[in-house]
Amino acid sequence: MAEASGDPEAVVDAAQRVLDFEPAHREALLQLASARIEQQQFVNATRHLMLANTVMPDDLGTLKRLVHAAMCAGDLTIALSAAHRWVALKPRDPEGLMMVIAIYSELGLNDATESSVRQLAVDAPITSRRPSSRQRMRVLVLCTTANISFRYSRESAKVHTEGGHNNLMTMFDSDNVELIRFCVESLEYKDDLVSSIPDVDVIYNAITDPNRCERALELASGLCDLLGRPVINPPSGVLDTTRERNVERLRHADSVLLPETVRLGSLNGDIGEVIRDAASEGGLTPPFIMRASGFQNGKHAHLIHEPGELRVRVSEPTEVYLLQYHDVSYVDPRAPGSRLYPKYRAFMVDGKLYPIHFRVAEDDWKVHMPQSAPTYRKFPWLYDVASDFLENPSGHFPDGVWSALERAMQQIPLDYFGVDFAVSTDPATAGKLVVFEANAAMRSFLLDSHECVPEHEAAKVVIRATHDLFCKRAGVSPWQFSIPRGKRSPAVEHGFVDSNAPRLVRHLLIRGKVQGVGFREWFWHALYRHGLKGWVRNLNDGRAEAVISGPEDAVTWFLDHFDSPEKARIHEISVSEWQGVPPDGVSIAEDVEMPATAGSNLRGAVV
Repeated sequence: MAEASGDPEAVVDAAQRVLDFEPAHREALLQLASARIEQQQFVNATRHLMLANTVMPDDLGTLKRLVHAAMCAGDLTIALSAAHRWVALKPRDPEGLMMVIAIYSELGLNDATESSVRQLAVDAPITSRRPSSRQRMRVLVLCTTANISFRYSRESAKVHTEGGHNNLMTMFDSDNVELIRFCVESLEYKDDLVSSIPDVDVIYNAITDPNRCERALELASGLCDLLGRPVINPPSGVLDTTRERNVERLRHADSVLLPETVRLGSLNGDIGEVIRDAASEGGLTPPFIMRASGFQNGKHAHLIHEPGELRVRVSEPTEVYLLQYHDVSYVDPRAPGSRLYPKYRAFMVDGKLYPIHFRVAEDDWKVHMPQSAPTYRKFPWLYDVASDFLENPSGHFPDGVWSALERAMQQIPLDYFGVDFAVSTDPATAGKLVVFEANAAMRSFLLDSHECVPEHEAAKVVIRATHDLFCKRAGVSPWQFSIPRGKRSPAVEHGFVDSNAPRLVRHLLIRGKVQGVGFREWFWHALYRHGLKGWVRNLNDGRAEAVISGPEDAVTWFLDHFDSPEKARIHEISVSEWQGVPPDGVSIAEDVEMPATAGSNLRGAVV
């Protein structure tokens, strides 16, 4: 059966006509299922895929699609049955084994989950991703299956692990680097595995949590000693980077402050009194933070102001620790009535510090992307703050502070790790950098950011530096490679980045619903995504004004395909030639009453 059309409804009609004649036509069932998935009719898609699987029960591709449709439909039993058949057909496939684990975990079947995790370690201890082109380097990646979570993402149709690892290996050169993943827990089940590990140029220890993964790191350390190859992020170094050790290590670092930490161990039941006593004995003063170990993005973290009235109960044994809270919030006249809580992130690679991103939350001490995105939208001038940090970190902070942070981080015994920090506004410690966290578990957002925006470009710099680090340790010469792409941008898709076309500068007046709907934020991102320079601002009469500059092909594409955020409504765009000073960066300018006049009209009433 030929593909009927790109239109799901047309595909449904064509497939249904075939099925009316032959109800068990496998290809028609598969096309019908694909159309239903595109329409997000997952229950129907599951039914069609089950019928197709009955016709050809050993087809792995059909089974994988059935697992996805059933997961999205919420029918975990069908998904589990299909995943088990997947594993039966391909017993040592880690993808299938991880799928079984993720489904058991979602079903809350803890014993079955643990049993399947052991099976993963036994059946798939070594897996390899071979390069698609010339092999220039072979890397042994040490991983763990213990004390981490397996979660199925309906969006990506893949199983993701949470905790225990970072995501560095997803960003390496797949054309020229062979990655051999080794599950260290398998050493406890099989005695002869070490001899089956191929010779490698360098070892990367991808196990990052010194508390939850202590046993795995001990196994990894012994393996590294046996293999005798260069190691990046040695397991012994990770074990030595607990919060407590970092506090002790950097207690006297210049211009840097790590919050005092009190680890309470594994607790269960009512723990309010334990917390009060531990905070008092550890010298913590309110407010302080209570956190559960092993969670990211502020999950299970609480700011405690009144420990005397504290009532806390945990339903199962949980590793808990306390942190002294240091205020880093500030007020800004551009955000009247609000208190802003900043958080900077940088990566250390081979002893050098690289800026990576800036987050900020309004009236919330937990600073993560869900809190940061609406804050940027409300106060778009924060993008200029972020750009200043990424372009010139040493000049962004008081003199000498950035270099002091770099020197302090050089004392941490790791080759690649992240650090979150902000400037203290507490009177007693004002001006010092408060280091919230410094560990190997931090993840890069390279793949999640749009190409050409400052955060994406900063992440690329870190990946290139990491590539050079691996080459140096492996004893091979660095080479140019294509860094994995983020979210697609027209500047890359259409070659505007390397365009030699004549440059144009244009003045825009945009009329419609363009204020209070995130238009300036969208425009800022759009300029970067198109490889343009420019500025945008609000006018008092409700319009937006902008000046854009760049290669003729990029400017023309931008104007011909002008989009806007979902809540905005564009009624008219007036375009004129700009004869003033061309913009040399991207920014959101302050609001003004009247538009600038440095231009001659070229085009109006573009709707």
